[in-house]
Amino acid sequence: MASASSFQLMILVIQCLAALSVSHATSVHFFHHAQVWAGSFCASEKGCCFPNTGMVSQEFTVHGLFPCSSSGTRLMNCDRGNSLDLSQITGLLHTMQRKWPSYSCPSSDSTPFWAHEWSKHGTCSLSVFDGQYDYFKAGLDLKDKVNILQILKRKGLTPMGSTTARRESHESFR
Repeated sequence: MASASSFQLMILVIQCLAALSVSHATSVHFFHHAQVWAGSFCASEKGCCFPNTGMVSQEFTVHGLFPCSSSGTRLMNCDRGNSLDLSQITGLLHTMQRKWPSYSCPSSDSTPFWAHEWSKHGTCSLSVFDGQYDYFKAGLDLKDKVNILQILKRKGLTPMGSTTARRESHESFR
């Protein structure tokens, strides 16, 4: 457990249910949008490697956008043959490097992480999104709409501060 002096808001992943409505019949009923705090990820036993763009700013970043069925089960690996094509998301790459980076080692290149997210989750979203660009854009847009750091700050919870409270951070989202 981290001491108060090294406390960096010990939330590994805060998950938000994204109320994306699905207007047509599909097995996707909602999306689970996950964001991560780099400090917590890096303080874990796994450690971390920062993206090629350098250390991330003090904000939550996207971890994933997970399609779910009506029962809440995550839909995964729907089309393994549908690989990430960077040419389809060229217009998003700069933003993705900042807002949807990989912290996993040994590589500090986020492309394998994005390929994993697309293959495992994005391919199950094709009944909702037109393709890779729309899937990743939706994840980035939700990150902007659900500003976890601002929600926590309004409740007096800030990273690197003296306030440490798990229960309070969960209640901030109610």
